[in-house]
Amino acid sequence: MSRINLTIDLENKSKFISEYNKKTLNRELKEYILNELVGYDTNDKLKIRINVSYNLNEEEKKEYIKILKKDFKENYIDLRYDAKMNYIKSVVLILIGIIFLIVGFVFLNHNDSLMSEISNIGGWLLIWESGYAIIYTLADRRKEMQRYKQIINSEIEFNK
Repeated sequence: MSRINLTIDLENKSKFISEYNKKTLNRELKEYILNELVGYDTNDKLKIRINVSYNLNEEEKKEYIKILKKDFKENYIDLRYDAKMNYIKSVVLILIGIIFLIVGFVFLNHNDSLMSEISNIGGWLLIWESGYAIIYTLADRRKEMQRYKQIINSEIEFNK
């Protein structure tokens, strides 16, 4: 496991804190952090070095760290909840797909080949789409959640 060093140069406080909510991270800074980490392993340790051109006391530094970590933690929690809900939906759709396949088998035994084919196609479609969502979509979200956790657990230091 290696270490990632991310350097951020701040000219003034407005570059760190959102202009609309003083307890929220600036959107451009958030995007910058995420974009700079693209291509790095999410298991690597992260150290964020913030170079400021103005005076910050210890209390302000702690507040900045709190804001940065809180913002990414909220995103992590939202993404985790969304992934969990999508996983549950996918499992339910797989179960519905299996029911369709069973219904198709029952229609086949009653010599109703049209209804059997429609049920089979519908069942396999539900299973396929749900399987795709579980394998690919949730895997992407997992990677994004790991990135947020990496930032939340990062070491942050300020330099002047």
